Amino acid sequence: LRKKKYGKYATAIPYPFTLQVGDYGSLTDAKVMLESLRKLGYSGFLLVSYEESTGARFKVIVGAFKMEENAIWMMKRLSKSGLKSYLVAP
Repeated sequence: LRKKKYGKYATAIPYPFTLQVGDYGSLTDAKVMLESLRKLGYSGFLLVSYEESTGARFKVIVGAFKMEENAIWMMKRLSKSGLKSYLVAP
């Protein structure tokens, strides 16, 4: 990452775990998921990435967790709310 010209903005993340609840090709679809999370009482975040082969991707995540056990606890809460998620490193 440091070899990229934007790499000077990179930093180590002290909270290496997060939960992804959606991966969309449409900003509108991602916003719908964010609103659904808010209505259920969760705070979601939107990560945007771009690659030539796939174009823009909009990923919706919940939390940043220092310990994997805490992320798994939240994953269970999301599941009880009817949301599928999986553990990722942001």
